[in-house]
Amino acid sequence: MVQSAQDRPDLAALLLKQRANFTLGLLAAEFNLMLHALGIGPLRARHLIETLESLSLELKQLAGQTGESGLPALELAQNC
Repeated sequence: MVQSAQDRPDLAALLLKQRANFTLGLLAAEFNLMLHALGIGPLRARHLIETLESLSLELKQLAGQTGESGLPALELAQNC
């Protein structure tokens, strides 16, 4: 994004949202691990795995939308 010729406020907002979601998920995971270590509540690994799978899928979709130059894939195809 830094080296892109185009300004992408939509992508910047999406990345900021993803970072916030990741940070909140990480804090929740650490809190749950701390509670589990204290013997309070079960360890919910399924939720953690689903969150990571969702993040991975979204990153793959973002990578498919832009090429190395930061231009959308459709524009790259039109420029060839």
